[in-house]
Amino acid sequence: ITREALRLILGKRAFLGVLVLACLPFVGFLIYIWALTQYGQAAEGMASALPRGGAVFAQFFKWQMLLGLLLTTFGGAGLVANDLRTGAILVYLSRPLTRRDYVIGKLSVLLAINLFVTFVPGLLLYGIAVALAPAQFLKWELAWLGPAVALHAVVMSLALSLPALPFLGSEFLPTLDEGSLLVRATLPASVSLDEAMRLTRSIERT
Repeated sequence: ITREALRLILGKRAFLGVLVLACLPFVGFLIYIWALTQYGQAAEGMASALPRGGAVFAQFFKWQMLLGLLLTTFGGAGLVANDLRTGAILVYLSRPLTRRDYVIGKLSVLLAINLFVTFVPGLLLYGIAVALAPAQFLKWELAWLGPAVALHAVVMSLALSLPALPFLGSEFLPTLDEGSLLVRATLPASVSLDEAMRLTRSIERT
């Protein structure tokens, strides 16, 4: 479920555009840290309004919070709707799959997206900052900074992903009152997605 949902989301140009946009703060803060290490006091004077030390990462995560919310909106909007439109949900229902498994699979997509724009760039930024300016970032009073960056990224990713949980399960099996029968077929786990969809549609027509 997670793999197929990621494939569909990453195939959208608008989503990829937002994903690229979410990488810009990382590049910007990376340039800022590099400038401080290269030009010292002169760079600090030119950019006196920007944060220092641990505050750099706090400011970075503020930007990523907004962009993560935008990514969650773009990515989560069609997670279930696409399955209903293409008929893929019938394939999921034809396998030994519970509603909980389905929702967790979809939620994992949002969590992976948000970790990609928070946890990964956050740790990369911290590692590069330590490598470029160990005197500023690798000192005892900032020993908490590395674990704090990782923990903050995970908590922020959960905070962005979990609110979508009620909506992911609301359309798992929509309420129908059409006076018709719902046929559910259970297929072996080894059956491919395309073959399962073909068999399911053939059973429905029959």
